[in-house]
Amino acid sequence: MPKKRLKIKNFQLKKNLKWHILRLLRLNSRTKQELIDKLSDMYLGYWQANDKLIDIYLSRLADEGLIEYSDTYEITEKGLEALGKKEKDIERYYLRHLSKEACAAYSLWGNVGLSALEFIIGFLSGSIGLIADAIHTAVDIIASAITWIGIKINKEAQAALVGGIILCGIGVFIAFTSITKISQPAQIGMRQGDVSFDIPSEISNLTFENIKSLRGEI
Repeated sequence: MPKKRLKIKNFQLKKNLKWHILRLLRLNSRTKQELIDKLSDMYLGYWQANDKLIDIYLSRLADEGLIEYSDTYEITEKGLEALGKKEKDIERYYLRHLSKEACAAYSLWGNVGLSALEFIIGFLSGSIGLIADAIHTAVDIIASAITWIGIKINKEAQAALVGGIILCGIGVFIAFTSITKISQPAQIGMRQGDVSFDIPSEISNLTFENIKSLRGEI
């Protein structure tokens, strides 16, 4: 059975169609058919250009004074200003939400939230494992904070170096502590009578119970 090809619907691109047309006209003046062909190429054939929809948008752009028509469609100065403003808005959105600094901030606050959540749940449930993992995540907070500060002051390489040194130092400390504990194990003191388990007696009792069970006395 042939695989059904994905199609983009008209409503999915209405939000950006206006700006696509203006960008194409900023490059060159074009006829309506040239615009349709270029838009179809942009969407790699996943959207079948709709003549009626293109007419509506061209008419709307002309009414707003963003384009004009003689033999071909051309963008006006007002259209260039509107397009430039839109692109600056997109750039500001990118810098605020999708830049390296923003991603580093997301990582930092994500680790803070995760560490706090693990510690609270571990404390309430009495889980040592969750509390230990919360402490481990706290180390990631340090690395994320250093990365974020480095990006903010435009010192990414230096921040990465400092973060790497700190993490390596923590790793060396953990390794040294572990080796010390292994080479000098702590003695576990037990008083006589704390644990009482008489193996021969238990075996004899178990055997006696089995014999009585086979004889039907239990």
